[in-house]
Amino acid sequence: MDELSDIIYAKEVVEFITVSNQFCQFLENSASIAKSQFVDQTLKIGALLYLKTSVLPEFEKLYDGSAEKFVSEIDWNLINTQISSKLGADDLYMDLFLPKNIVQDQGEEISYSEALSDIYQDLKDVASNYQIGSYEAINDALWECRNNFESYWGPRLLGILGAFHNLKYNAYMTDEESYNQQERKNLRQQFLDFQKPDNIFD
Repeated sequence: MDELSDIIYAKEVVEFITVSNQFCQFLENSASIAKSQFVDQTLKIGALLYLKTSVLPEFEKLYDGSAEKFVSEIDWNLINTQISSKLGADDLYMDLFLPKNIVQDQGEEISYSEALSDIYQDLKDVASNYQIGSYEAINDALWECRNNFESYWGPRLLGILGAFHNLKYNAYMTDEESYNQQERKNLRQQFLDFQKPDNIFD
């Protein structure tokens, strides 16, 4: 038991659970923030989440069956709808080649909102088990989450980070806020152009 306790309370595990909780809380409370802020914060916490998950220790599954689930279909749909509404026209589909599909050369098409909702579900389940579960339940939930990261939602997270990087730095966003910012830049440039000596006496 002491050995199991040492594993599930290791520094890497505690930091992973902390970031998982932050990621879930961010998605749950994202309705009130602008799309540009949502994209920016997803990039930051998503990159940290990938790092913290990738350094988790190895776990040995103790029981048959899946770890206890806490996220209902209603919960998943609520998060998915909230993100989809937030992204609007930018909630696009990405074609992923998951590790299990590489040999078959078949991709998987999924929207950003779906991918984020799936990641949320896995993280919320493991964080809830970590909070109230027995040592054995926590261990198996961590084992399951780590496996899902390797074969399932890790590639999805990387796909989202790449897409959101383009949204942030290549000015692809279609929301009204970004449009207004560009309009202000255009007006400012027009004003500066008008102030040039060659234009003053036109």
